[in-house]
Amino acid sequence: MSQGHRGLPKGGSLIKLLAEHRGYRHRNYLPRLTAQKVLAWVDAHKRRTGQWPHRDSGPVLDAPGETWNGVDLALSRGARGIKARTTLADLLARGRGRKNPAGLPPLDPDRILAWTEAHHTLFGVWPTRLTGPSGSTGETWLAVDKALRDGRRGLPGGSSLFRFLKEHGKVAGKVTPFKKRKSLQPERVRQSAAP
Repeated sequence: MSQGHRGLPKGGSLIKLLAEHRGYRHRNYLPRLTAQKVLAWVDAHKRRTGQWPHRDSGPVLDAPGETWNGVDLALSRGARGIKARTTLADLLARGRGRKNPAGLPPLDPDRILAWTEAHHTLFGVWPTRLTGPSGSTGETWLAVDKALRDGRRGLPGGSSLFRFLKEHGKVAGKVTPFKKRKSLQPERVRQSAAP
């Protein structure tokens, strides 16, 4: 095939033939990527699923044979026509304004304490991990709780938002006071229904 013998065109190969006629994908002959092409796939994925893709999102449905992991690898290696090395998460941050979890700024206990006190001043209750956004900080209480638990973003780990509040003298007790205990709910309902 490469020499053009036996009636075949010169310069061919079995890999090229299989790719052309059977859809075979060889790592040396993968289609070129561009940031615009990947962002178009990202937008289609977001419209379809409601979620931003990440490297473990599986196949790219708008590009048969592609996977999000393969796209992320090509981006990080600067392969398949990508000029500058990046990651899928970084591309989403730059191209779509999505926060890159690996690129979030460090958290420090003083800042978290200030946010919890501001929340308490505004709403009269201490925040929980399910409270939602942490004011206008761009953070969520769930992300703060996860960083405290997992030791991310400069925090030591092994804690939680409730334990953090308890350590700083804001709440007391062994069980978070923010969760309703199912066993107590019927009694509360009966008491409120009594004349």
